[in-house]
Amino acid sequence: MFKIAWRTVFCRKRLCRAATAVIVLMVTLTAASSVLAESDEVASFGCYCVGTVGNVNCDYRDEVTLGDVALLVDHLFISGIRLPNLQEANINGDPEGEITTGDVAMLIDHLFISGVELPDCPGPYNTPPETRIVDFIAGVPFINSVEPYSPVVGLRFRWTASDIVDHPYTDPEFEYEYRVYGPYNDSLLEIVTDSFVVSVFRHNDGRMFRFGQNPPEFFVACDTAWLPGGVPVILCDTIVADSIDQANIYGILDTLFDFEHPDFVGNPDLNRLVVISDDGGDPWITAVRDSLYDVYADYPSDTTVEMNFIFTVRARESAVPAVVDPTPAFRTFTVIDPKHERDILVMNWSYGAHENRALEDSVGAYWGRAIDSWTASNDLDDIVHFDPEGDFEHVSSYVMGNRMLGLALKYKVMIHVQDAAVSGSWSVQGEPVQNIMVAMQTGVNVWSATRVPLGSFSIGAPVAVMEASDGYEYFFGVDRYYFPGWGSSFFDPCDGYGLPRTEDFIGANPDIGEGWPEISIDTAFLHHRYCWEGSIDPLIFPFIPFLPDPGALPQVGWCEPTEDAEVLYRYMSCYGEGEHPYEPARDFHGKPVMHRLDRGLFRSVHSVFTPLALEETTGQQMVDSVLNWLYGKWLPVQVSDKQSGIAEELNKGGTK
Repeated sequence: MFKIAWRTVFCRKRLCRAATAVIVLMVTLTAASSVLAESDEVASFGCYCVGTVGNVNCDYRDEVTLGDVALLVDHLFISGIRLPNLQEANINGDPEGEITTGDVAMLIDHLFISGVELPDCPGPYNTPPETRIVDFIAGVPFINSVEPYSPVVGLRFRWTASDIVDHPYTDPEFEYEYRVYGPYNDSLLEIVTDSFVVSVFRHNDGRMFRFGQNPPEFFVACDTAWLPGGVPVILCDTIVADSIDQANIYGILDTLFDFEHPDFVGNPDLNRLVVISDDGGDPWITAVRDSLYDVYADYPSDTTVEMNFIFTVRARESAVPAVVDPTPAFRTFTVIDPKHERDILVMNWSYGAHENRALEDSVGAYWGRAIDSWTASNDLDDIVHFDPEGDFEHVSSYVMGNRMLGLALKYKVMIHVQDAAVSGSWSVQGEPVQNIMVAMQTGVNVWSATRVPLGSFSIGAPVAVMEASDGYEYFFGVDRYYFPGWGSSFFDPCDGYGLPRTEDFIGANPDIGEGWPEISIDTAFLHHRYCWEGSIDPLIFPFIPFLPDPGALPQVGWCEPTEDAEVLYRYMSCYGEGEHPYEPARDFHGKPVMHRLDRGLFRSVHSVFTPLALEETTGQQMVDSVLNWLYGKWLPVQVSDKQSGIAEELNKGGTK
């Protein structure tokens, strides 16, 4: 431990110099041997001069200690080791930047004699911050909202910044400016990115050098080498930006969206500034998140569109001088502007299912007739339009890339059908179903008519109970789904068809008032509209044979609805209540098989069967009642007498 006691601060110059020399010698003898290894490591990192000079060894706490004196002595008199930062070591402020014993003397005076304050750094050095956009999921489109209302919240963005050079441990308060540009179609976005998104080299001191410029941009990097005897030699090198292909000791590679380029600013086809942050006339704000609305205000459309936008944000320190991030963070993204310009969509989710599914032609033909009958009976021919060619789709075309969301936002009502005795895309709650739930938040009303709404089961699976997810519970009012189980569909010559076949759903009784008739299975429709053994190639699809008795639809379970849902129909079993021949767990007679839910913003109907096999007249009446309730919310309050059924349901739920 090196200690010194000094009581007399006033002395003649010669005596002070002698005392300094003694101290230098003592420091050399006591500290030099321990400095070399540590200072080699520190010197390899370097530092910036922040605050006052004197942190010669670049201590991360920016403290001035005996270690700084020892490194100066080692540099001047022993090993000639390179100093991490010449500004920190130039204690006496020599205008030529020369490091001498005078710097040692002044540092010792500060530490052990007079305690005189050290000079400020020559800067002050102030590096620019680095801005980042956080919680951004690339590839997921936003949904435009004209105004703030829940749960559709418009475009949500969050951002942050850091300045690890000037503030390595505690971030200062930053101010931010964000901008949104767009909308751009694909070709316009390509022009913007090709012309104004450029690769740059960002120097540690905040300077920015572009690649591919004519003449090429460059910077000069200088370093000091020490010859024997402590003679400094300054070596400089010219570094051309185009020669840099990776980050190095001078800086990093980055990308710049140059929205301030004159050619961009002066081109109204490209400079489509939608919104800029605002703090009472000043674009610089301290908030780190925001929700943006009505980004299509200047580019309205009558139909649902999905176009490209660019979000960019840059930070600066709120303290003066404020250095702005030279390479603002930016992201390209898409926004769908929903218009719900089309009326009713029927989506077939059984397209890839093989076990006892409804025949493809039967599904399309049935829904075309059923919707036409509903529009005619309610005098809606000039209001509601359903095109079997364009409004009947297969889920196989919309399972990837958020395609279901773009489709759903075009419609007022969607009917989703999974009429098969095996699990499908709907039952496993994949991305398409999640996209439908998102669309419902904009007002799309949905009828889910699926024989397996939850879980993943195969033929032969036992009875099971599935809990609904929070999202499914909210949007469809389902608490639990009770899977019925079913016998094997594959023929076994030893024991016939394996497990006993338990199909027993022969219809449903209404649990609601007028307009909801009792419904029953028509065995002719059940036979001819579904895949049974022999209906198509049995070598490809080994279906079970049709049984005319009891003439029941297979694999129909039931759902326990939430308290805020309204039960519409209850299970009717061919065995009656408590008479199931196999096991009580399959006794579903009287259980809810259809219910509806009104969340105000949207409505949903949920059933574990489809009307495809129902007796024609009562089945159509049930479809009419469902569509009256779902589509009625999109109709004006004033309707004709012929539309009284819709008006009655409309008045119950309010208007959209």
